[in-house]
Amino acid sequence: MADIGRSNTVLPEDKHITKRRKYLTGFGICLAVFFCCLAVVLLNLNILKRPVFQIKTDISAPASAKYEKDSNLYIIDNTGFRLICMTTEGNINYTINIDKMKEYTRFYDMAVDEMGNLYVYAMEVENDAFLTKRDIIRKYDRSGKLVQNILVIEYDENSEDRPHVFPQFGSMRCEEGVLTFSRVRRELTELYVYNTYREDLAVRIFFHGGYDYSIGRLALKDFDNFVYTTRDGDIYEVKDGGAPRLRASCTFTEDEGGIIPWYPAYDSRGDIIFIDMFSSILYRLDESGAIREVLPNSFFDDLRSRGAAVGLVDYGFWQERFAGVFGEHVWYYDIRQFKIYDEGVTLPMRERLSIIAAQVSLALGAVSFILAIYLLFMRILDRYISLLIKQTVFIIPLTLAAFAAIYMFTFNFMLERLNGELINELSLLTEVYSGLINGDDLDALKTTKDCNSEAYQNVLEMTKKAVGDNKKKWNKAFYAAVYKLIGTTEYFVVLSNDEANLFRPYGLVIEEGTDEYTLLTEGKPFTSFTVNYTGSWVYSNFPVYNSRGEISGIFEIGLDLTGYDISNQKQMRDISVIAALIALVIMIALIVVVSIVVGQLAVISQVVKSITQGDYSVRVKYRGRDELGLVSLGLNLMAEELQHQIQYIKKVNESTIRFVPIQFMEYLGVTDITKMKLGDYVRRDLSVLFFDIRSFSIHSEILSVQENFLFINRILNIAGPILRSHNGFVDKFIGDAAMALFADARDAVRAGIEIYRRVVLDKATRIKIGADGINIGVGIHTGSVMMGIVGEPERLSSTVISKNVNLASRVESLTKQTKSGMLITRDTMNQIPGDETEFQYRFIGMIQAAGVNEVIGLFDVLDALPESIRKRRLATKKIFESGIRKYHTREYKTALMRFKQVVAADPYDVCAATCLAETKRHLMNPNLPSVFIYDKK
Repeated sequence: MADIGRSNTVLPEDKHITKRRKYLTGFGICLAVFFCCLAVVLLNLNILKRPVFQIKTDISAPASAKYEKDSNLYIIDNTGFRLICMTTEGNINYTINIDKMKEYTRFYDMAVDEMGNLYVYAMEVENDAFLTKRDIIRKYDRSGKLVQNILVIEYDENSEDRPHVFPQFGSMRCEEGVLTFSRVRRELTELYVYNTYREDLAVRIFFHGGYDYSIGRLALKDFDNFVYTTRDGDIYEVKDGGAPRLRASCTFTEDEGGIIPWYPAYDSRGDIIFIDMFSSILYRLDESGAIREVLPNSFFDDLRSRGAAVGLVDYGFWQERFAGVFGEHVWYYDIRQFKIYDEGVTLPMRERLSIIAAQVSLALGAVSFILAIYLLFMRILDRYISLLIKQTVFIIPLTLAAFAAIYMFTFNFMLERLNGELINELSLLTEVYSGLINGDDLDALKTTKDCNSEAYQNVLEMTKKAVGDNKKKWNKAFYAAVYKLIGTTEYFVVLSNDEANLFRPYGLVIEEGTDEYTLLTEGKPFTSFTVNYTGSWVYSNFPVYNSRGEISGIFEIGLDLTGYDISNQKQMRDISVIAALIALVIMIALIVVVSIVVGQLAVISQVVKSITQGDYSVRVKYRGRDELGLVSLGLNLMAEELQHQIQYIKKVNESTIRFVPIQFMEYLGVTDITKMKLGDYVRRDLSVLFFDIRSFSIHSEILSVQENFLFINRILNIAGPILRSHNGFVDKFIGDAAMALFADARDAVRAGIEIYRRVVLDKATRIKIGADGINIGVGIHTGSVMMGIVGEPERLSSTVISKNVNLASRVESLTKQTKSGMLITRDTMNQIPGDETEFQYRFIGMIQAAGVNEVIGLFDVLDALPESIRKRRLATKKIFESGIRKYHTREYKTALMRFKQVVAADPYDVCAATCLAETKRHLMNPNLPSVFIYDKK
């Protein structure tokens, strides 16, 4: 069979359609990238405000720091509402962050067990009040994930005993699986022991027996061994559950100075160590009562030279290693070295990658969105943009942007005015209530022991009165404080919640020449803003005068701006929602108005578009007698005429398609039959299926010509839909046979099986079409074929040319000699992965058919056999295939025995009988080729 030459003529697609597809693909990719980036951004909103490609983070206002036995530093950074776990090298292991918009909670103390689990004391407060909502002891695992709340104490908002914002719990320590901590209250002190293994909590009540709220700080070993300091400067220790024993009595006087003990703890030798609140020196108190300096104060000289406020907020101790906070700096000391962490600590790689991913996603998302809009309007829509889209995409965003700008300007303007009014009110309150403080009582306070005096109680009572104990709505968020000036430095005397130690250094220096000094000496209030480990504050100060008219101290009223800022953010969020709803209403109104104006034009445009897309039944519904009515009427008449013409052309095309399969055109890359021309071809790997009606010649002799055609068409009417349902198509009908093509070999096998079962095995179908006694044969081969157009200019025909087509035809012919319903070649079987589970078959050997030079492997598809025959074939399959293998390896005696077994078990197995005969012949002549030769067609 002659082979046609390769043609270089390929029908090109329309350039406009090709470009449109490219733009649509690009548009889809841009949208996909945009939504992916949007998802990343939404999941990382909290880190978008960080610096670009941030590697380190600053500890802005540390509240406390501890060095634990797991060799990590734990830092509470309350301005950032977070707790940081880091190595002493400055690398962060993990960070526990609190969303202050959802939970206004601060951390105050922590401890770590032997497994690396972290125990934290957290205090949740009202964001608009100087009062506590609840105290919580939380457990986190070694990665910083919350495990559970160990202890939660809720406070009734209507209770008179509701505590102010001041940590009641502390002294957290974990040793040998036991977590200890204390709760220092006005009436009593509670000691807690939590077994980390059994997860049970025990509590013991301890009464100091002194004046109200006398215990300042307490450090626990266990229930029976602990040390605590009192507000008047004494240090007590309880050993083995005995009575409190005074270990040291320290005094600080205004004129001579002294020691104010604070933050007690035990060292590795069992001695008591504590911080002097006044000098920030770490001292050790041994059993003999001697007090010696532990950490040289010179270590802090470098910090002082940088202007850091003097005063250790907290410190953590493990054996001979210490960590703490000095002013705004975290320090660590282990005898050999002294480190200061004030230049930022390194973020974990995962967090850095999250920051980079979020920021890159934001930029990439913006670029992809802009590119998508460009492709949509400038390329896909061919530069045509409807009025509605213009209004929606251009005017409405501009309107919303203007609306948002006005809203932000108005909100910020109102916020500035509110801040100004807040400062004015604070100044007025400070000036008014400073008169309640008796300066003579303030002058009488000279030493820390004076916290029991009548003068102190008078100053405390008047200070509380200034803010009404924070019980009323107007004063819930305020605090009041009284300070004394010793030299140029302020020192605490009284805080309205009665939780400040007398003569604790405040750190504010008021020197001559400063604005604060000028305002105080002139008798005017001065206000300021500050951010420290306790939060963000605004406060106002006014001098307190004694009976001689001299300034005895300073009266202060302040407000926690953290809660104020949270309220503003929530208010801004709520207003933003309202503004968004208003903007949505405006947008909908604009769209409705524009839709009414351009609606009819859009209808006409849609009708035209539908006609161009092939829907000729659409009509414009418009009854107006104007220009749009005339256009609509003309368009309807045009559509009606086009519909008649297209219906006629469609019928002609449908008739043509029945002679040239549409799939054939698709393989050639042709979408329009009028563009098919002589010489078009394509090479494809396809599965070729032949099926033929058996004994049709004998059957046709008893039928008339009309009955013959009706009979053939009945069978083909069954086979055609089956072939199409399995993604194949009939290439040509050859009398009582047909040839079909498939892109997928599995589809071809499925189609062949179904055709055989319907025509031969389904009794109802055979009776219906009058095919009782008729059999068919199906053969399938897979290989490369050439599909193309042959003929001459006035008469064209589609055809398939290949030796593989001839081979498929020979395979179908072999079903007559093997008495098989369906045969497929090894090339077809190789294209069906997993055929063992879907199809039942047996290998019938390497065969050379008549008219074919090459040897092919053939498989008998057992699914295309009656049930009884299929079961017999399956029963003898292993023996039969073993005989085939022995035959091909020239072990003819063994093969003969195998085939005899098969024939004995299944006398109707013609293929096995043929193999038996061939084996006998080869035994007589061993030099014959060890293949099965079928020389009949």
